[in-house]
Amino acid sequence: MSVNGPPRILICTHQPGTVAEMRTLLAGSGCELTFHQLANSDPERPSGYKLLLVDGGPAATSLDLCRRLRERTDPVFIPLLYVSSEPETGARSSVFESGADAYLARPFAPGELLAQVHALFRVKDAYDRLAGRSAEMLRINKRLQQLHQQIDHEMQLAQRIQASFLPQSLPDVPHGRFAVHYLPRDRVGGDFYD
Repeated sequence: MSVNGPPRILICTHQPGTVAEMRTLLAGSGCELTFHQLANSDPERPSGYKLLLVDGGPAATSLDLCRRLRERTDPVFIPLLYVSSEPETGARSSVFESGADAYLARPFAPGELLAQVHALFRVKDAYDRLAGRSAEMLRINKRLQQLHQQIDHEMQLAQRIQASFLPQSLPDVPHGRFAVHYLPRDRVGGDFYD
């Protein structure tokens, strides 16, 4: 999806009359509308859109399409709006279980579809911002791990160098015995003995 271009909406429908209706309802929204007539094939590259709208025709077929679209767009989040003329008895729960993020039942007020679209755009924008921040945090974390490994390696080297400065044997004195226990506070200490 182009960051600078208009938001793109993919409208999947079984009914040819839906195309004209959606063009009218979304006129002036500044969105680029793409229509996909549902027959035997699924739409190509659904992840290139900012919103997926499924106009429910035969319920089982439309709900299956919702599942397939959700699977094909994962792990990228693209809001999926389901519009239906079906009676609502149990329909909403099956729509949400199929992967839709919002449900709009016909008949609806003229501005209701446009309001739903804009609300889902806000959700998508917020998700994208959070995903960007999460990716940045992962990059920072990876860089910090690399730096920690580098410091750890340098500390091991300093520990070996410091240990090499210390005497390896103690003086042999009649009637006397020496013992040494050298324990730095950290990997490397600042004290030496001779």
